[in-house]
Amino acid sequence: TSQKVQVAVRMRPLLNEFRMNRHGWWMNAAILYPRYPANSTSMIPSQRSGILVVLQHAFSFDYVFAHETTTVQIFERSCARLVDAFINGSNSTIFVYGQTTSGKTFTMLGASKQRGIIGYSLQEIYSRIKLGRNAQLAVSYLEIYNEQINDLLSPGAVNLRLQEENHAVQVLGLTQHRADDLRQAESLLARGEEQRCYK
Repeated sequence: TSQKVQVAVRMRPLLNEFRMNRHGWWMNAAILYPRYPANSTSMIPSQRSGILVVLQHAFSFDYVFAHETTTVQIFERSCARLVDAFINGSNSTIFVYGQTTSGKTFTMLGASKQRGIIGYSLQEIYSRIKLGRNAQLAVSYLEIYNEQINDLLSPGAVNLRLQEENHAVQVLGLTQHRADDLRQAESLLARGEEQRCYK
């Protein structure tokens, strides 16, 4: 796995008020263009009737997923390689960023019986690692809220500090909980979700 950051964008379905005004995004491969109503000025018309595209405001990413794309498809195309790297001994990080109601929790945790990125990652890890005396898995779950680090699996462990040592960053006091199978890991995550400041 190459040592670089890759960025993926998941488009969510437009809310009704934006759909009515025909605002949104136009996607071409891994490039996003903002689109505006046809009465906007200084715009370049696209091939779609009534939609105008600002070509000077194009945004290019490693992956762009349309709103019809399922979470498992996103995992397979953009995240599975990071799980491979983790299993082979590398540090891997997957995180989401976006405004409120943009779909971060749905993407990472899923909904109802549909898994999110975390669930698919855990499923892949537990299906490929043989646990025993030579291999154990432990789960930690933290949140950063208002620039404060809180341990979601240890109520009361709030405002934890970071420490850097030998080019590695640790969260002092962050608890680790052994999880011998997928069910235990998902149970720990569900318990941590109940402690989140913002849900």
